[in-house]
Amino acid sequence: MTRYVVIWLLVAAGIVFYRWRVGRGMGLVVAFVLSLTSLHWLAATLYVMPWYSGVDADDVATGLRISLIGLLGFGMGVILMSRWLRGRDAGGGPDSTAMPVVNPRIGLLYVGVGVALYGAMLTSLRSIPSIGGLASAGSTAAVFGLCLLVWHARPSRRLFWLAGAGLLPLITILTQGYLSYGIAALVMVVAFVAEWHRPRWALVVMGLVLSYVAMSFYVTYMRDRKEIREAVWNKAAASDRLAVVKRTLTSIEPFDPFDDAHLGRVDDRLNQNYLVGRAALWIGNGFATYGEGSTLVDAAAALVPRILWPGKHVSAGSGDLVTQFTGIQFAEDTSVGIGQVMEFYVNFGTFGVLLGFAVVGAVVVFFDERAGWHLRQGDVQRACLWYLPALSLLQVGGSFVDVGATMAGAFGCAVLATTAHGVLVRAGAIAPESTPGAVTHEPAVL
Repeated sequence: MTRYVVIWLLVAAGIVFYRWRVGRGMGLVVAFVLSLTSLHWLAATLYVMPWYSGVDADDVATGLRISLIGLLGFGMGVILMSRWLRGRDAGGGPDSTAMPVVNPRIGLLYVGVGVALYGAMLTSLRSIPSIGGLASAGSTAAVFGLCLLVWHARPSRRLFWLAGAGLLPLITILTQGYLSYGIAALVMVVAFVAEWHRPRWALVVMGLVLSYVAMSFYVTYMRDRKEIREAVWNKAAASDRLAVVKRTLTSIEPFDPFDDAHLGRVDDRLNQNYLVGRAALWIGNGFATYGEGSTLVDAAAALVPRILWPGKHVSAGSGDLVTQFTGIQFAEDTSVGIGQVMEFYVNFGTFGVLLGFAVVGAVVVFFDERAGWHLRQGDVQRACLWYLPALSLLQVGGSFVDVGATMAGAFGCAVLATTAHGVLVRAGAIAPESTPGAVTHEPAVL
């Protein structure tokens, strides 16, 4: 276990620093690595601690080994695609530290579209086919808008917008009862900033500090999660929800690696390795057979909006896939995501994990560099059309059906946001971008 944990850390750091050195994207690769690490490396480190027992350590070690193969495959895809794009139109253009002048109203526009769609998701509109998917993807437009606002703000204002991004987890907790959605959105903004922030050592130090703060908040949230969700899901008044969350915020427990309760809360929800290891055991003992790509066919079908295919047989979520391939029975009201590592494994085995993640890595880099190139050219609309759909690939803990459905919704959201952008520019309500590469201030210092 210790060997796998150390190798993972080295490989993940290598991928991140490689992409930082390339400096042509919008942080999608870094965000993917952080997301994968949070579900497969973090909980595994607990089993290195001699005072923690947890679940079956052999299953966790097996799952971590398979996941590490996936990370290696992802790194291969990242490097190969990055090299292939070098010097081409996706990777050329202005230097990554040069930026066009973008009217702040453009960033606010995308935030506004995202907020409006996110608000629609909290109403009965979410039950309408395709409209619900479009609304669910609305938060991606808000993330894109926040990235624009942070990138082009004066140094004194950047901290303001970063603090605003830091509120995203609280917003999703208050409106949906989920922490993970807000954390995922925050990671996207932070990864975007990390793409051009200097100096790197300050970024690493800041990341370690924020990681400890996030862990402390996470274990406290998990302590009070049932009470918070009861208030949110029972549609309690806003004042009651705020009161519940306020009690949590005023009683945060500093993360203690020697506290079994804290370690258990991390292990309970962030240990995807255990499920991967159980799947390997279950299939190896003949209780299930490989899917041979059946779930990936469903993922391709999920790309088609339901409004165009009313009788579509697939729906978002992992369904009973985890139970089918692990034999573990879950409570009826418990939703367990299959995760990308496990889905590749149950379809094609270990080689499928390696090859599948190599493809994912290549695709993420391609979207990342296309979006980054258009942004540095001053074409915010085309950058949005590449960036928003790519965010769906970062759902490493869900199924590929989720990825397909979210990608379709995000593309629709991008079309809607960029159309509104174009209409307002033509109407003279907001000014268009200026010449690419026109730098108004030093972009590399927070």
